[in-house]
Amino acid sequence: IETLRSVLPDTTIIAALDIIYREDVIKYKTSLGRHPCEVLGIISTYTVFPHLDVASTAVSSYCACLSFAYAVLISENRLCKHVLTVFPADRLSRCLDDLLLKFAGHVSP
Repeated sequence: IETLRSVLPDTTIIAALDIIYREDVIKYKTSLGRHPCEVLGIISTYTVFPHLDVASTAVSSYCACLSFAYAVLISENRLCKHVLTVFPADRLSRCLDDLLLKFAGHVSP
């Protein structure tokens, strides 16, 4: 956390930890082997591509939120709270699996 605090505001870190605590990350598995995620926000749901295989750019992840466009693309920060959420949520097994949600009837096929 201290390392994150040196590069990100506390509000971003706290917001990401809150999303992880609520288990509001859905991880999808595609036939191409990619694992895009949806992060459920209070206002909207945001699509996150945590691992872009683009060698020619400084941005290794992408989020559809406005904060990403501003904070990452304009201000040269590396993460928005949604991208920050995906990595530890996955490591801590706090992502919801899209196949389990479909089976339970919570996600459209």
